[in-house]
Amino acid sequence: MDKPIKLEFKGKRNYLHGTDMFNSVLDLIEGWTLLERVNFSFHKMTSSPIKVVDIQNYDKGIHQQVAQCTAKFKDGPTNTYCLVEMPGEVTGRYAYPESEITQNAKITGDRIKLKGETGYSFIENVVALNKLFLEQKFSEVNGKWVFSRIKLHEIPNKKIDSIILVFRKSLGTKLTDSSIFINSGDNKIGSIYFTLV
Repeated sequence: MDKPIKLEFKGKRNYLHGTDMFNSVLDLIEGWTLLERVNFSFHKMTSSPIKVVDIQNYDKGIHQQVAQCTAKFKDGPTNTYCLVEMPGEVTGRYAYPESEITQNAKITGDRIKLKGETGYSFIENVVALNKLFLEQKFSEVNGKWVFSRIKLHEIPNKKIDSIILVFRKSLGTKLTDSSIFINSGDNKIGSIYFTLV
């Protein structure tokens, strides 16, 4: 694979957002609904156009890597894709009222829950919820919480009744780990990590 992906700036951000990269890569993977596991991690923030290459075609002497996605198919292969910068400029921008996702979220202790549909993608919901939770839990901390990694052993492709994130731990002072549950709250499907920058 060696394919540019068309991305625009999200809301007022001047960098490309991880949720758009995640969704774009899944769209490129033929038969993504058959994926068993996904490990998607970010290496740097970027405002440059990007493309997706197979890890076999990745050359660290040539490419500036932004992110990496390892995808395991059920009863099939494990493929790794690298997101790398391209020459040029990102010119597009679209509105993203993130509060539409979080306005009905409920925080109780070390968990945040959202019930019902928002009109946004699964990854957008999860990232917005975790960001809100961390901003409130660590309100005295200076900096910005950014999405840095997600590990899933189930990729939701049907209607979700609810999303619950449960804060697990801080890894040092700048990295957090939260568990992702859907529907009844008994079904853990993965973990999401944020970094303070």
